[in-house]
Amino acid sequence: MKIIIDYPIIWQKMLEHDISITDLALEAGIKRFTAWNLVQGKYVPDLQTCQKIVKALKISDTELFRVKP
Repeated sequence: MKIIIDYPIIWQKMLEHDISITDLALEAGIKRFTAWNLVQGKYVPDLQTCQKIVKALKISDTELFRVKP
């Protein structure tokens, strides 16, 4: 299974909702360093982490990622 993430949408939604890296990390329950690497596209999270990020950004999961078998 491969997760394809739309990284630019993360920055866009963070700017729209005025969410900082620290806020994103706290809301998603991940480390700040992990959140920073995520938004830079250096970290590919697992499905569970993607769902936490979707919830933190208040977007639908189809906006952020899709899963390929």
